[in-house]
Amino acid sequence: MRDLGTTGAKSIAGKTNLLELAALMKKSDLLLCCDSGPLYIAEAVGLPTLSLWGPTLPNFYGPLTPGHAFLLSPTAAQPVVRQSAAMRQTAA
Repeated sequence: MRDLGTTGAKSIAGKTNLLELAALMKKSDLLLCCDSGPLYIAEAVGLPTLSLWGPTLPNFYGPLTPGHAFLLSPTAAQPVVRQSAAMRQTAA
């Protein structure tokens, strides 16, 4: 965000709509975020990211293009299995 006169990290949480967020991302150098919507907007505008993950796995749900790094929660390696009530009754 150097073009905007800002250096370093800056939080804009709750201060933009999606179009404004995408425009700011085009002028940014890096996005640090969790596995959420802004991560995929950053990918769409070509902004490199460092994203935080857990319990989902970035190799399944993460950005598909180069320029994205991630930090994975130690608990994310454990599979999460969810069953509906109907599935549990059928299995019993």
